[in-house]
Amino acid sequence: MMAQVMTNLSDWIFVELNKNKLKVLNGALEKAEVEVDQSIVDDSRINSPEELAPKLKELIKNLKTKPKRMAIMLQEKDIFDRFFVVSGDEVDVTSRLTEQASSYVEGDIKDYYTLFQKVSPFVYQFVGVKKDLLENKAKLASLCRLKLEGILPVSCMLASFVNSRDPFFLIFECREESTMLASEYGGVYFSGTYDLTEDINVRVEKLIQELSTFNREKPVKDIYYYGEEIRIPERFNGIKLQLPDGLVGDEMHGFEKLVIALSLVAKDSGVLNSYINVLSFLQATRSGERSLAKYAPKVLVPLLLVLAFSFFYISYKGTLFDRNQKLDVNGVNETSESASPAESSSSATEIKGIDKATLKIRVENGAGVAGVAGKMKDFLTSLGYTVTEVGNAEKFDYAETQLIVKKTKNDFSETIKKDLEKQYTVKVSDALAETSAYDVLVIVGAK
Repeated sequence: MMAQVMTNLSDWIFVELNKNKLKVLNGALEKAEVEVDQSIVDDSRINSPEELAPKLKELIKNLKTKPKRMAIMLQEKDIFDRFFVVSGDEVDVTSRLTEQASSYVEGDIKDYYTLFQKVSPFVYQFVGVKKDLLENKAKLASLCRLKLEGILPVSCMLASFVNSRDPFFLIFECREESTMLASEYGGVYFSGTYDLTEDINVRVEKLIQELSTFNREKPVKDIYYYGEEIRIPERFNGIKLQLPDGLVGDEMHGFEKLVIALSLVAKDSGVLNSYINVLSFLQATRSGERSLAKYAPKVLVPLLLVLAFSFFYISYKGTLFDRNQKLDVNGVNETSESASPAESSSSATEIKGIDKATLKIRVENGAGVAGVAGKMKDFLTSLGYTVTEVGNAEKFDYAETQLIVKKTKNDFSETIKKDLEKQYTVKVSDALAETSAYDVLVIVGAK
């Protein structure tokens, strides 16, 4: 058991507030908790730092090792993050991003600290946290005369703890509330929280089933989990998480998130200089910075470039976790739009003896503009073609629409090209592999 004081964290205290319970853990793994009145805190949010500070001080008095520095958890339900997409001909990108963020967050965007980090020509990472939420956490540290070193989002922290670049699901069961997330290349592209009164396994099965219906570059094979009652579907690798140095069972029950945060910082204090630490939002504001992009880690941009393109294979939009839903991507989900009269002017399934309906066509969004693949699907369907798959291309910088046909289906190429040229600028590319599950690939470009 890790019973000795961690020398590099001997003057630290890690703090968590959730379900109106205040919990602390220091570098010696001494712990304490207290229930806080609803007038002082609302679940994980601080209403009155002035009234909460004495309770935190009292908890600290019960510990043998007295702290000077503090890190506090930011619950998954208290942070907004997603990818936004802008079109290639967008003139005022900032206004467009702000418009999308405003429609996503709760209330006025002016009430949030926000980050827009460009990760590709069309894709931006958005992170938003309520100003009063962060400011009250900072004020709590100040009232307790502790140096605030970090504000750490739980979802990002858990993904970092697993430390895998392969795609995985994570189900983390705690005493009052559990967290569920999906990760790839070290980033989090889905996260949600739910009460333990709900059936965890039903939620897991439904989520996995819905996510698994979409195409991915790498299929999800691993499910990491922490908790005794979680069932893992047979087709997945179930990997049980172990707390550092064998800290399992009742010894740290209810303090698992704090143990993980402590172990991450002890192992590599550099995490405090990464996007995992949203304290940088406050630091940027206080130093007069107009952009928060400089506080993203150096590895974040290439990581998110890869993550963005692989992530867009999953365009799920649901209500599994209500306001805590994090998977749907504004401007990326492909929803079928109604075809215009011009697009539906021809519905013949046979032209010059060629039966269009026999072809299997996959349509991909290569422009990075919302709805273009769905619109192409409707257009082709109105002309008598059969579209079996819709998804996103590996990149979003296609100017012309690409037409790729199997050699064995070359008789159809000229007919499809002429049909597409009614609405699009078309370029015929190399032949499609004969092993493909579809006969034709259409990648929609910007023109």
